[in-house]
Amino acid sequence: MAENIDDVQRRLAEAMRQQAEDYAKLGQLQTATSEQMFNANMKQKLGSENATKGLNAAGQALGALAGAGIESTKAMYQGKKGMSAFNSSLDELSKAATLAGTALTLLMPGGIIMKAIVGAFTLAAGAAIAYVKAANDMADKLYKNYEGLQKSGAAASDGMTGVYRDAKKLGLSMDELDSMVSLVAESSSDLVLFGGTVADGRRKLADLAQASESSREGFFKLGISQQAQNEAMAGYMKLQARTGNAEKQTTDQLAASARNYITEQDQLARITGMNVKDQQKVREAALMEEQFLAKVRQLQREGKHAEAKELQDANVIMSAMGDEVGKGFRAMVNGNLRDENARKLQFSSMGAGLEATQQLTSGQINAAEASQKIAKGIGQGLETMADQQAQLGTAGQFGINYSQQVRAQAFSAEDATKALEKAQADQAKTLAGKGDPLADAQGRMIKVQQDINKKLEDDVFKGIPNAQVAMGKLANVTDGLADVFTKLTNAIVGVLNFFGLGEKKT
Repeated sequence: MAENIDDVQRRLAEAMRQQAEDYAKLGQLQTATSEQMFNANMKQKLGSENATKGLNAAGQALGALAGAGIESTKAMYQGKKGMSAFNSSLDELSKAATLAGTALTLLMPGGIIMKAIVGAFTLAAGAAIAYVKAANDMADKLYKNYEGLQKSGAAASDGMTGVYRDAKKLGLSMDELDSMVSLVAESSSDLVLFGGTVADGRRKLADLAQASESSREGFFKLGISQQAQNEAMAGYMKLQARTGNAEKQTTDQLAASARNYITEQDQLARITGMNVKDQQKVREAALMEEQFLAKVRQLQREGKHAEAKELQDANVIMSAMGDEVGKGFRAMVNGNLRDENARKLQFSSMGAGLEATQQLTSGQINAAEASQKIAKGIGQGLETMADQQAQLGTAGQFGINYSQQVRAQAFSAEDATKALEKAQADQAKTLAGKGDPLADAQGRMIKVQQDINKKLEDDVFKGIPNAQVAMGKLANVTDGLADVFTKLTNAIVGVLNFFGLGEKKT
């Protein structure tokens, strides 16, 4: 203790010596000497270190507190909406907390432990403000997308909580909410059939995605993103709705079928070159044609669900050869050749079209085999007569488009069944983790990152109610500041009018 007292006396004596020297040499006291003398006196009287710096930091802290009020008023003036409108004020509050901590550290007497405690409180205040800002941002994102769901009729009493819950079930982060809103909007007319309202269908879609969570990592390894998985799930629900099967399966059954649908889309893309979005369009368009839809529903009523699935898969493969090939195939599935498209395909395929569709719908052959049989028939017809007819410009009068016949012949050169088996085996290899190690590791990492994101965002979501209360109080303060601004404005107008500088009223 004696050493501390001696040190204080020494510093005070040094400050007084410097003060006398300044007056002798300069006739005035330098700023640094003045601060030195002030600090020495404060050290002797209160035991505080760096008093001038501490008081300066305290002054800045008060300025930052005032700035917080100014920033919130400015945000309201600019017409900003939502909780994040107050984030600039929170930045000023965080700055104030840091400066206040600095001031306390400089002014408070005590050793390293006491200063560490002050520093810890400062960090805690900054962390709390950062947490509230994150909750504000999340709340605004949720509300924006809640508004988006309302436009398609998908909003319900579960509100922003429902938006968050379904987004997490769909494997989405808060920065990916737009994809959920657009997906629901695009599918709303079909989702409404899953429970009676669009919101019911939205929840059903989310439940399907959640029930398929264990398959996500495998799909990532195949290069199928979460958004693509969700789109495929919604696409499968559309097909079920359009065949009248919206309410005929449990969630688990529907999810299992949807997962199979995703893998089958990938397989067909590999053997046809038709991307999954175009495949979905082909499937949806086919179910808008009464003859094809009637046949699919007939097979399903008879319990021939495998045949109904193969029929729809075959339509994708046939349509990949050409739109006229697809039209002809769909028109003849009921054995009806009165349709012109059906007659043209039957003619071009040398009679193979009708035979193949009958074998397909009876379960004798699968989609790949039926497509191969029809393509070979078209190839034979091409060499027998279509080449000569095309030279005369008459190939399209009796058969399908000549260029599509050439494409179908090229397709028949490869065994479709073997190609499909090859695609299935390669896909299974990737799913089993025996494919490319880089893609395998990337798929695992994406799933881990997705899980971490959910944990972090769950924690932030829990903070939204408290953040809303805090921002409500800040809004009340801002409202008071707005009243002060009004009074100040009126006073300024009065002064201007007094000096004749105000608005001239007539």
